[in-house]
Amino acid sequence: MQEPLGRPHVERQAGDGHPFLLFHWDIVGQLRPQELPEYLDLTDAEWHSHASGTDGALGCVISGRFPLWFFSAIVTRLATSKSQPEWCCPAWIGVLDPRFGGAVVVVADTQSPQLGEVRPVAIPGVQAAGSVDGSTVTTVNWSGHLTGQASGNSFILRFASPGRDKVSPATLQAALRRVEALLPRRLPELIVLDGQYPSWLASAVVAFLAERCPQASVAVRAVWEGGNVVAYGGEPPTWAVGSLIPDRTPGLPAAVVAIVGDPNSGKSVLSLKLYHHLRAQPDFRCYRIDCDAYAPTTEWTLREHGDQLRGIWKTAKGSWTVEDEQRLAEVLAKLKHSPLDLVLADMPGGNFSVDPPQRIPRTRASLFKLADAFVVVAKHEAALEGWREALAELGLASRIAWVVRPSPKSIRESWPARASKTDHRRTMPSEYHIGLLERTQVYQRTAAIEQLAAQLMAFARRRIGN
Repeated sequence: MQEPLGRPHVERQAGDGHPFLLFHWDIVGQLRPQELPEYLDLTDAEWHSHASGTDGALGCVISGRFPLWFFSAIVTRLATSKSQPEWCCPAWIGVLDPRFGGAVVVVADTQSPQLGEVRPVAIPGVQAAGSVDGSTVTTVNWSGHLTGQASGNSFILRFASPGRDKVSPATLQAALRRVEALLPRRLPELIVLDGQYPSWLASAVVAFLAERCPQASVAVRAVWEGGNVVAYGGEPPTWAVGSLIPDRTPGLPAAVVAIVGDPNSGKSVLSLKLYHHLRAQPDFRCYRIDCDAYAPTTEWTLREHGDQLRGIWKTAKGSWTVEDEQRLAEVLAKLKHSPLDLVLADMPGGNFSVDPPQRIPRTRASLFKLADAFVVVAKHEAALEGWREALAELGLASRIAWVVRPSPKSIRESWPARASKTDHRRTMPSEYHIGLLERTQVYQRTAAIEQLAAQLMAFARRRIGN
């Protein structure tokens, strides 16, 4: 087995009276689900080696940048080692979340620390993040954001993120009570976590389910892997940990809608507005991917000091490389064959440092060809015509389905009075005038955004046959 993450750095910390072992990995490469069992065995061995001879009150904190299924599987393995000697099972387990300046306690056999408590952690070589601004933390109405749905022999626990606000760890116990209330009387063979769970919440829920209904397997939806990765196999195991369970019939790929436009046209803000609206829709799975490897526009670039951080990224990252373009095309192709309904691809704005501008450099053609339809954001006719010509050179002009014109305050928003069925054979794309496309306005929803989002949902559902 290749070890892209290597062995964890293991360090004992005092923890303000609650000592623990820190397991911290530095990412090198990409972790694959089939490698998960060997990492679980490695974690077990490291824990047993370092915890041997302790008084049984030692905690454990998991730190690193991993997929949710990795966090969930590691935490659950450590939490379910109760058949071993007492010192082999951590008294409590935390998952580091830098946004809260410490580790959120997700498993606790004692009253102190408690579930949802944030414990201070020092990461070697990493400056402490400090606590998050309380104005961006929400206590979450779990009955509205955490829902359950039976699906054959499976049961889906779906978490709808509250948006820009961060879920407060203090609500963890309420979340677990909600999970227990949602479970059907006849437990399914497989329980799937779906949605945008924080890593600590997903880990806590999987560990809770392993204790509450140990005979059921628990999997975590893995969009990039094209299915659900088993984080807990059940007792006795129904599925092997690390197994990938596809949940989409082969031959029904997700719809990919690419949003294109010149630099500073508002296309990235538009893509984020659409994504925030679509991900809150019931029974609709949407994912947004930023395809600009040089200057991405993500959530963190839109907050305070975001422009400075974006500039630092561009300086450190350097210019586009062929490897960047190949990697993005591979990721987008994998997302297209995932269990999603819709992929929103925020495309790069092109190279305007040359004359004439190259809106789609030749090496990026494979990325654009993966799109099923295009939204062109154009402030003026020259920009719209430029994108028509660039897409026409790749034989993609007929896939322009929507045109968005950023609308200043002096002009009211507008959209087609009668929505028509959108497909590749349309010769006249629908035109929208949409306001509030500045970076500072990304969280302000408008009626035109809702209208365009409805069109994207309808297009995606026709594509996948729903």
